[in-house]
Amino acid sequence: MTIKYNTYESVLGIDYITPCPHEQKGKYTHVIINVGSKACCRCPYHMGKETDYVKCKLNEKDVSVLQKEKEEIIVAQKEWWR
Repeated sequence: MTIKYNTYESVLGIDYITPCPHEQKGKYTHVIINVGSKACCRCPYHMGKETDYVKCKLNEKDVSVLQKEKEEIIVAQKEWWR
């Protein structure tokens, strides 16, 4: 299975903003992990990572999960800090 992910680059580094479509949760945080992040690379279903895609062992059809555009996410983050 191939999952396309989206990123947001900031001064602090790269933020992966696409949630896992299989709702895999982090080992310690118990929060849904983001596709492409280090937590995703440690997932038991992870097979490989490319520039914009992650290969997953789960046998489902190809998924492209991009729920929000970058501009919408940036605006939402700025409003949160106010």
